[in-house]
Amino acid sequence: MSKSSSDVPGGAAPVIAEGGGGAKDQQHVVLIAEDIPMLKKMLVRHFEKRLQCQVLQASTGEEALELFRQHAGEIDCVFMDVKMPEKDGNVATARIRAHEKALRGHVPVPILRLSSDQSPADIQAS
Repeated sequence: MSKSSSDVPGGAAPVIAEGGGGAKDQQHVVLIAEDIPMLKKMLVRHFEKRLQCQVLQASTGEEALELFRQHAGEIDCVFMDVKMPEKDGNVATARIRAHEKALRGHVPVPILRLSSDQSPADIQAS
């Protein structure tokens, strides 16, 4: 169910794609950077089928950075694995932030970093 502008403080209604998806401009774009095929498949299925999002997929930090550069301004959210080949998620995140600064006026995209490792060094690094 979508909200009307009177339901939201300040009068601005969020754009929410419902059920079978709405118009193309209402569909959220998510970048998933994950090198483990089973995990990536699970995330992609969730965002495409359940949330009706358009999903961009990367298997390395380098691929994630390249996709972000190609689709700057279109991506609503990034899910970034911390440990990946070529560039790890922390390096890719730093490069994405540098790219956003270079675009001037670009609002930073939320980047959620994912890891199954709970070592103190990895927690500190992220």
